[in-house]
Parts: sequence; structure tokens; C-alpha cells
Amino acid sequence: MTSFQKCVGFGRIFPLVILRNHNVASRRCIHGSSVLYKKRKTREERKLPKAIVYSPKSKWKQGEPVDVWKRMTVAEVANTLGKDVGHVLEVMSFIDNTEQYRKDRDVIDNFKV
Repeated sequence: MTSFQKCVGFGRIFPLVILRNHNVASRRCIHGSSVLYKKRKTREERKLPKAIVYSPKSKWKQGEPVDVWKRMTVAEVANTLGKDVGHVLEVMSFIDNTEQYRKDRDVIDNFKV
């Protein structure tokens, strides 16, 4: 014979099961957690396309394309950029493997620079 009463656990009310077998009564309170009540995604919800994520805009202005050719001098690079030769030499001081370019008439033979 089984009877039910109410038991409170984790903010929810669950039945208290009383089992009576051979004149011995045992009480069991059935508990559950809110994790078990989590709504699962259906197949259709899982197949929905993800929201479009746009990349943030760059803080730096995009410059215009510049013509570059092999064996340019530092002065020619400055002229095509529309900058001062000192500015180009300062920028090149921050780039690796540019120690040999210190004057405006030095030829840039490393195309990766």
C-alpha cells in the first residue's frame, strides 16, 4: 500500500511517498533540482542559423593604395606616400630587418619590408 503526502525541497513541492510493506512504514522524500527542469533545444532550434556577427570597425583610417616597385629608394617611397622622408625613416625604424636603411637614397631591396 502506498500513500502520498507533500514534501518541500529546493523551493518545489514533491510528493512524500510512504511505503507500507508487512507492517513496516518507510518514508521517502523525492527531491529534484532546477537543472533537471532545463528546457532543451529541439532539432529545429539547433539547426537555425546563428546570428550574424559583424566585425568591429577599424579605428584606423584605410589609406589609398600606393604603387610600389622593386629597388625603390626611401625618398621615392616618401614621394608616393605623400609623406616626409624623415617620417618614412622613423616608420622603418620600427620594422624588423631595416637597420641598413638610414638615408633617403638607400635602395630598398627587401620586398617584404
